[in-house]
Amino acid sequence: MPAPGETRAAIIQLDDFDASLSRGGEIVAFTSIEGERGQAVPRIGNKNWDKDLNDYHGQTVVPCDDTPQVGWIWDGANTFRDTNTGETASVAAMPD
Repeated sequence: MPAPGETRAAIIQLDDFDASLSRGGEIVAFTSIEGERGQAVPRIGNKNWDKDLNDYHGQTVVPCDDTPQVGWIWDGANTFRDTNTGETASVAAMPD
């Protein structure tokens, strides 16, 4: 979870469809953009879904507000969606 003053970000397990069909994935945990930038292999912006091919483990990191929860779906663009209720939230702005 982010420390005070950091930007909350969703860790998303990308779907493992063929790369031409892959559109997004499921939120599996949360971190912060600032913390992720400090990693040896930051996952911010990763689109490679292959869990075994690289150090990203098929995950990407996307900024969000406090609305999305674990299990919500990211559409690969600008929206998070709760498949149970239909509630949605927009991707947050990337901090400088």
